Amino acid sequence: MRPTLYAYSRFSNASQAEGDSLRRQLKASIDFAERHNLQLDTTLRDHGVSGYTGLNRIKGALGSFIRRVEAGEIAKGSYLAVDSLDRFSRESETQVLNMLTTLTLAGIKVVNLAEDHVLDGKATTVDYIRVLIHAARSNQESVEKSRKVRLARQEERRRAREDGTPSTPVGPHWLKLVGGKWKPIPDRVAVVQRVFDLKEAGLGNQWIAKTFNKEGVRTPTGRGGWFNSTVASIATSAAVLGHYQPYTGHPRGKAREPVGEAITTFYPQIIEPDQFHRVQALIAARQNPNARPAVKEFPNLLVSLVSCSKCGGVVGFLRSTFPKKPGWKSGGALRCNGVARGLCDNRSRVPYAPLEAALLPFIASLPLAGPISTQTQDSMILGKEGERAALVAKIAALVDQAEGSKALGDRLVMREAELVALDNELSRLRSLAAQARAALPTADALNNLNDLRTAMETAVGEERYAIRAKINATLKTVVTGGFVMEPDGIIVARLAPGQVVGRMPQMLNVAARGILRWEVSNVPSQIARWSKTKAPK
Repeated sequence: MRPTLYAYSRFSNASQAEGDSLRRQLKASIDFAERHNLQLDTTLRDHGVSGYTGLNRIKGALGSFIRRVEAGEIAKGSYLAVDSLDRFSRESETQVLNMLTTLTLAGIKVVNLAEDHVLDGKATTVDYIRVLIHAARSNQESVEKSRKVRLARQEERRRAREDGTPSTPVGPHWLKLVGGKWKPIPDRVAVVQRVFDLKEAGLGNQWIAKTFNKEGVRTPTGRGGWFNSTVASIATSAAVLGHYQPYTGHPRGKAREPVGEAITTFYPQIIEPDQFHRVQALIAARQNPNARPAVKEFPNLLVSLVSCSKCGGVVGFLRSTFPKKPGWKSGGALRCNGVARGLCDNRSRVPYAPLEAALLPFIASLPLAGPISTQTQDSMILGKEGERAALVAKIAALVDQAEGSKALGDRLVMREAELVALDNELSRLRSLAAQARAALPTADALNNLNDLRTAMETAVGEERYAIRAKINATLKTVVTGGFVMEPDGIIVARLAPGQVVGRMPQMLNVAARGILRWEVSNVPSQIARWSKTKAPK
């Protein structure tokens, strides 16, 4: 089996993924994988994650990859490719060296694509000095940038307190900056006023969100629908009174902390103080003083993997909302999140306990072929390469004859343009083929699922949480098209063409309603069935 190249991409700002940076990083990885005959995995991404604060190491995909290496889950001889070293990390040289040696001593080869430099277990002192110089420069750049930003923010906060100068044109969504002054937007102010009126009338966040979605009320961002949290953020915001609270820190880095007291006359007031305080009192009265923090138990193995077939929205996990019946371990269920918000009429609820009991046996029984066959794409690439060879021969013949002939010179220009277009098409086809191979499950992934399922049976506490999280991550690589919940209460696993071999084996033939099935290119397969009394263990 060919070694795998894990292409790691990172941006401090998630909006960079919409530009050319992501394409460039992935193209460099694809080219390297093709040159060295490696399998490509492009799923290792930290978008909107800082490399300077170390968040990509602590909570991000890079940290997860390093922990998988330490646990022996990543095969020795695999590659980790980064566009440049500053994408890997902008922390101190000591921290960068520690991460790199952890990887190389475990048999992982780290590739700096910008310099075509490979760091492995045989790296010399010169190799590491070269890396440390780059790490020191990247870290110093981030330190200096952080210092300048910090001083700028301090000056902005000073001016805001002394003369009310806005530091940014972005403020509360019901205001706009005109000539350096905040001006209310009447229709948005009316929505905020309505939120407070409804809250004061005793109506909850969910009812308000659902009503606004039904009426088509514009959200604060102008996109998507209303959530409970959207209503709550408006109803508790002191900005409606004109207050502005400066903060330090950043949502993607260390915790934000207030700096000094709020500036009470920074924004125009749009809600009367008496009404604001009455609403806050009602909100406080609804809080349960005996409530305890939720236990971190990863209750749903399919979290973020299931979408609704009717609206395309996320299917979430509801705790103890589905009536318990004999043989069910829990009353939890899966349901489209858009239903409660008035955005979807798919009211199907899938009981979770029997679904989880059937899920892993169902996945293990799928006749998966491992990496997908790219025979069609390979044939297209070979065909285009044949066209290119013929075109190059024609160009060579024209070059010999074109001198002194305008007609032949024009034909030569046309042929060269055709060659450029053909090279672009070849590059596109090779990229698609590489990404197709990378996106598909392997025997290793299925074996890993089976091992995790066995380990989960005896694990408790944090260990059990970690195992369930790994199962969720592995399911993403096995079921390449994700899962879809149909209105009839069936969860459909979508597989790619060529991913399945042979015929679907008979699965859990119990006379009861179906709960799982798989599809290839939207063609339904047989249904895996479950029973309240004979659910698989």
